[in-house]
Amino acid sequence: MKNFNKFFVLVLFFFIPQMNAQILKKYRFEEVEQLVGQDPRPIVIFFYTDWCSYCKMMQRTTFRDKEIINLLNTSYYFIEINGEDKAAVFHLQKTFKYVPSGINTGSHEIVNYYLKGHPKAYPSLVILNAKFDRKTVRQSYLNSSDFRRFLSH
Repeated sequence: MKNFNKFFVLVLFFFIPQMNAQILKKYRFEEVEQLVGQDPRPIVIFFYTDWCSYCKMMQRTTFRDKEIINLLNTSYYFIEINGEDKAAVFHLQKTFKYVPSGINTGSHEIVNYYLKGHPKAYPSLVILNAKFDRKTVRQSYLNSSDFRRFLSH
């Protein structure tokens, strides 16, 4: 029984603080299309890849910042998409797919669609209005304060 009590205290010590941690709500394009009709908000898209170290750094720092999480959860719809994901995305009555460009390389059509006129680079951040019109593109690592400034454009 004594070991159980120690285990219980240890579990509480590690898990209770995380229960209060805010979680960034991530949406799919299909969800956002329905939600903007009920609650119009701007949309933030974060394009990343698994091999991008700056993308991973943003996921570990910027997108875990409590203020950023609160701002995105209350004022935006946040979509995070791997630019090399092979799963089809249905958006704006069109199916966007992965397009191979060589041996083990390629990108998703949705990246090309929203980065049109910009190089394909990661991380890429795009702000859309509630009608899915592109307003701002930023292609670089952003810390929390830079990300807040990006959102204010």
